[in-house]
Amino acid sequence: MLTIYKYEIPLLLCDCFELELSTDAEILTVQTQNNIPQLWVKTSSNYSTFSTETRYFKLFGTGNDLTSNNESIKYIGTFQLKNGFVGHLFELRKEEKPID
Repeated sequence: MLTIYKYEIPLLLCDCFELELSTDAEILTVQTQNNIPQLWVKTSSNYSTFSTETRYFKLFGTGNDLTSNNESIKYIGTFQLKNGFVGHLFELRKEEKPID
């Protein structure tokens, strides 16, 4: 059975975060719900064959330099908050673990 799950995107001092997702997880979209950025993911909910992997994400604000990360990131989507912040979410390649 396929299911869609929602994950809150943390807005912390660090712009990188990780999520433990099933290995078959497919990122669907990033949007806000009640002014909180969320990531929606389609995944299998068959727990008998459920395996997970850590996936890494990085958030950029408009105007941030992407040059040093251009080769190692995949664009996921853009969201806007009521305070005017516009965030652009990228997934890091599996071999690219973010530096804290």
